Formats: sequence, C-alpha cells, structure tokens
Amino acid sequence: MNPQQSGGRTRGEDLRTLETELLGVSRRIDRTLRRHYATQGMRRLLKPPRHWREQGRRVAMSAPSLWLVLTCVLLVAIAIASASQTAWLPQFLTQRLPALPRIPLWWVVAAIAALVAVERWLLPRLALTRHRFRLMRLEHTEGDPGFPFVYVSARTPGSPTGFALQAWKGMRGIEPGDIVIAISDAHDRGLAVIPLRTVGRLPIIVWDRDLLQHDAFPPLPKDVRALAEDFDRGCDLNAKHAGRIERSRTLRSGQTEPQAVANPQQAWAKVALAPAVKTRLISLAAHFAAGSASATRGLLLYGPPGTGKTTIARTFADSMGCAFFPLSLTDLKSGFIGQSGENVKALWSKARAEPRAVIFVDECEGVFGRRGGVNTDSFVEEIVTAFLAQWDGFEKQTHVWVVGATNRRDLIDPALLSRFEDQLEIGLPDGHQRLEILAGEFARLSIPPPLPAQTEALTAGMSGRDLVSLSRRVAREHGTKQPLSDDTLAAMTAAMRKQGSTATDAGARWDTLILADETLKELKTTAGLLQHADTFRKRGIGVPRGLLLYGPPGTGKTQIARTLANETGLRFIAASTADIKQGFLGQSGQKVRELFERARESAPSLLFIDEIDIVAAARGGQNDSILTEIVGQLLQEMDGIAAQTQPVFVLAATNRRDQIDAAVLSRLPKQIEIPLPDRDGIVKLLQVMLRDKPLAFDIATGAETLAVRADGKSGRDLRSWVESAEHRAVARAIDAGDPEAIAIELGDFG
Repeated sequence: MNPQQSGGRTRGEDLRTLETELLGVSRRIDRTLRRHYATQGMRRLLKPPRHWREQGRRVAMSAPSLWLVLTCVLLVAIAIASASQTAWLPQFLTQRLPALPRIPLWWVVAAIAALVAVERWLLPRLALTRHRFRLMRLEHTEGDPGFPFVYVSARTPGSPTGFALQAWKGMRGIEPGDIVIAISDAHDRGLAVIPLRTVGRLPIIVWDRDLLQHDAFPPLPKDVRALAEDFDRGCDLNAKHAGRIERSRTLRSGQTEPQAVANPQQAWAKVALAPAVKTRLISLAAHFAAGSASATRGLLLYGPPGTGKTTIARTFADSMGCAFFPLSLTDLKSGFIGQSGENVKALWSKARAEPRAVIFVDECEGVFGRRGGVNTDSFVEEIVTAFLAQWDGFEKQTHVWVVGATNRRDLIDPALLSRFEDQLEIGLPDGHQRLEILAGEFARLSIPPPLPAQTEALTAGMSGRDLVSLSRRVAREHGTKQPLSDDTLAAMTAAMRKQGSTATDAGARWDTLILADETLKELKTTAGLLQHADTFRKRGIGVPRGLLLYGPPGTGKTQIARTLANETGLRFIAASTADIKQGFLGQSGQKVRELFERARESAPSLLFIDEIDIVAAARGGQNDSILTEIVGQLLQEMDGIAAQTQPVFVLAATNRRDQIDAAVLSRLPKQIEIPLPDRDGIVKLLQVMLRDKPLAFDIATGAETLAVRADGKSGRDLRSWVESAEHRAVARAIDAGDPEAIAIELGDFG
C-alpha cells in the first residue's frame, strides 16, 4: 500500500479499490503471522496448564521434548549395535539371535532430522490450525471494566474491509496507538498477546498461564514490520471510509440508493391509520427530513402487538429517502462483556455517515430494559449505557432519528424513555381502517370484491396483523374464485378468535341451558352486546365490562360461561385460583396484569374467573397481603385510572357473593342469580341429559316421573344421578354377557 496514494485520497476516490486494498492487507495478516509464530514454543505457551504450579512459570521455547530425546537416543543405540554386530552381547544370545543388518549413519541422521522437523514445524502448525492470528491497534482504554482495552482488529470475518473494533482484557505497558499480535482459539476467545517492539526480542502475555515472558520471540522480522505498517495505515483508512465502503458494497449487491419521495403522502397512502395520527407522523417526518432545529430526536410508538408500528418506521425511511437501520437485541448482544457496547458505537458510526438515517429499535423493551431490574442482565445494561452515551453525545445533530416500538413501555429504562421526546400510541384499527386493510389485502391476494356487509362488525378488535392472517386464511380455505359471504367470514373470524382460547365443551349452546326465560334473555342480550360492542359504542350505547353469576353450587354457572364463549365467538380465557395466586408478594399482582394483557391482545374478549370469592375476598379481615395485592390489581385492571381502549369483559362466578370485596363487586354491575331449578327446570334438564342415551322408557314420561323424586337437586346433582343410573345399566349388560343390550331403566335411578 503506497503511503502517498493512501494519504492523497479524496471523497471521490474509488471505494471499491480501497475496499480491495484493505481486504488484501487483512488477508495477509494470518498467513504472515502464522509463518513466524506457529512454533513449538507457541504451542507450549497456548497449551492449558496441567497444574497450578505452572501458573506464571517460564516456558522453554526451544528445548526439545522428552519424547524426541528418547527417540533419538534409541535410534543412536540401534545404529551402534548394528555397527558392532552384537559383539557386546553374551555368547548364548548371539548364537540364538540373527545378525543385525548394518544401519548406515546417514539413515540415522535423516531419521533424527525428520523427527526434529515434525516436532518443530509440522506439529505446531497442526495444533494451531484452528487458532487465529490477528493484528490489533489499541484505540482507547475506556471500555467495559472487564474488557477495558478497545482495539481495531484485523482480520475480522463479516466486515466489508476485514477491520473491526474488538474489546480485550487490559494489560500494562500498552498505550493507545500501539500494535499487538493477538492469538485466539477456535471460539474466538483471546489466549495471548504479543506487543510489537522495534528493538529487541518480543514479549508475550498468556492469560491462561498468567504469564508475562519478556524474551519469548526473536526481534521483529522485516516482513512482519512491513505488515504492521500497512495495518496501521489501514486502520486510519478504515476509520475514515468504513461507512462509505459498506454503503458502496450494499449498492453493488443490487440495492439502489434511497431517493426522497416527491410527495410523502404517496408513501403513507397504504398505511391505515387514524387521520390525526397520520397527520402528526407526516409532520414529524417533514421536520426531520428538512433538518429543522425543532425536529425530534426520538419517537416511541407503543400499543398492542400487530398494530403496524414496524410498518410506520419503514414508511418514515421510505418517505424521506434516508438510510434505515432496523435493530434488535441479537444485533447488539455479544458473547462477552465489552463487545456489546462496541456494537452500539459501530451502529451509530454507520448512521452518522449517512446524510439522513433512521435507527429503528423493534421490541425496544428488550434492548432498553430497565437497569437494575430482575430480568435485565449485564449485557442489556451495557447496551443501555452505551446507547445513552451515543445518543446524548450529539445533542446538536438532527440527521439521526431513533424510532422505537414496544407494547411494554413500562419495562423501558427511564433514562432512555426520557430521550424519546415524542411518544405516540398506535391503537387497534377502527372499523374504517379494518375495512381499508382488508380491502388492500384481498386485492393483493386476488380475492374478488366486495367485502361482506358484516365485515366491520365481525372483525371488531382485530389488529392489522390479525387481518393480514385472516386474508391469507380466506385465500387458502375459501379460494379466490368467488366473493366472500358473511357466514364464511363469521366462521373464519370465530376460528381465529378461538386461537389461544381456553378449550370448552363445544356442545354448550343456548338450547342446552335450562334457565328462567328472563335469565336466558338477559344472557343473550349480554352476548349480543359483546359480539357487536364496536357498533353499539359508536351509537353511544354502553357495553358492560363485567357480569357476576351467583347462586348455590352446581347450578350451571360454569356451563353458562362455556355457552357464552361458544355463542359469542370471542376469545375465552378461563383463570383458576392457581393461575392468579402465587407464593410471593408481588407475583400475584403481576399474574393478574399478565392475564388482562393477554385478554386485551385480542379484545373484545371474555375473561372468566371461577370462584372469584377466593381470589377477591373482602379486605380488612383476616386476609393475607397476597389477597390484598390481587384485589388491588383487579380493581386497577377492571376500572382503574389508566384508560383502556381494548374492552375486556370479566365474567365471574361464585356461590358466596357476601365474601367478595365490595370494590370488586361494584365493578361487576350486572349480577345474575342462578338458583336451583324448579320442577319444570328439572324436567328440561333431565330431558337434555338423557337425550341420545339408550333408554328403556319414554324420555318425556320418564323425566316427569323422575322430577318428582328430584326436588332440591342442582344441575350437578342431576348429572351425577344420571351417571349413576348409567353405571347400573352397564353392570347389568355386562352380567348378561351382551354389552350391546344396554338399556337404562327407571329402576336404575335409585
């Protein structure tokens, strides 16, 4: 590499040629260093110590090994014996042993020379085949405390130029600007460092042996010295041009330079958002594109999953024609402390090299987790600290914009959250937006219009991602030859909502509920309100947020919950006591919160809490602190100060209404008593339970007869009574030797 050529490069230089030159330097490094330093002495230095006494002990670099000495001695002894023709052996042996052939001296010398070559040349190279030899130049000593020294390293796989930053352990005697040879194992774990000196023998530092050996290697050879000088110049060129070289490589791969859209409205035309939200986003993008001093440095998009936050970030980049850097935790998190911070610096270096750049951090609660939190490790804390330093280090810059997306804003580190000057909620699409999204997806998948008339009502509460999935399901199962009907769409939306639901008895339908007409009508009205909550809400009709079913045990309260789940087609989530009450303070409240968040993801949804008196008992008595925590979190989730746009309908059941906390009870305004069935109710229940069973009597007459004997029984008692009769009939058929002849008789109802 010619220094004059290197120093005289201008902005219009050939970046491809420069990339080739830098890659050429990086590729020469391992080959040249391996030729000089893959020696027997290096093999011994890098061999793990067998005993603690070897720690810090000098290693003999040139002494032959014991096996080589013994082998050479054996060869010399055989040569001497063959030369003397066994004269030195006893006579009784010479009479029995054949005469040894005479071994020429040159053969012995050749064999010893071959053994020496194997030990000193072949074995070291074989043993160090998977090790990596690099040159590194120390840039600064302000990295992570565990790995404070940050070097420019070459050759690094995956880098366009072969040069990259790498963090290593600290060591004495090395200053910024010094060049060292680094040796790593196959897993890229640093093993040793050789500081380069222009005068005298070279030292080596070996981590595993805790060894500093001052005169381990001969003075610097000429070709290694020349390579180090080229590497030094390459580091300077890489620092100056790496960002432009990477962009040049991207363009050569087939991508085109991003161009600003003449009319930004075109880029936003396919994004279905509320007009006010879209107008605000376009305004923010315009200020950033113009380089205005009032442009925001950070925008946080938060809201439920699948609402298009990633699409919005991509549209920002497309509408402004700027570079787009999508980012996730795996892009920054490295295998050891110190490297993650360097990854953040490298990312910002690339972004700053662009005229305009958007750094998009998806699921940023994982990347920017709260420092000191129980779920945040040291790697995430390092990333947060490094990101803060890079973000705050350029207060006057307006050409790098950080856009974050999350559905858990509360988990983001407060310091980083404050850097997002604008925070915008992206909620679930309304009816008009859902129609717009579905129409676009149907057109893309060649599903013929028009949309079914009930589309808006049937897709209530679905996110943009859900609507895309629904469109694909329609294309797969319905086909693209005829328009979609309301019935088909209703079946498909119901099937989608059932995903993630608690499994229920598919036979639980309105005709299987035996209730008073008023009670059944009330339940059907509630189901209708839930199914069409969006439509009623637009017309100013309030939709209930909760329903309490109370009454004696066994009256069918759980069966009513199953029926509501099946008849409404909403997502049904059933929570038991074990799902909510945990063993430690703080966990139960978190479980309640997670339960409601899961329900809101596909709202409107139905959350069923059975035996609510156990988890929401009245406070102030003998209750423990965990129950108090559960009640408090339930109150906040059901009707707290935080506005919840996604409706969750809470269905609760109990047979001890007087034991429920009064505040929780007040948040369940609709309360329906499910009493024990009367005589007519018992007849209907028995007819439903005996339907499709092998009977030896008329079902109507038998039900009337049995009802006289069943006063005071609950629905669960009746079911147990019928099951007991079935068992008697089965036993009788087995005794008769004909299981097919089973028939339930009135006498089986003891």
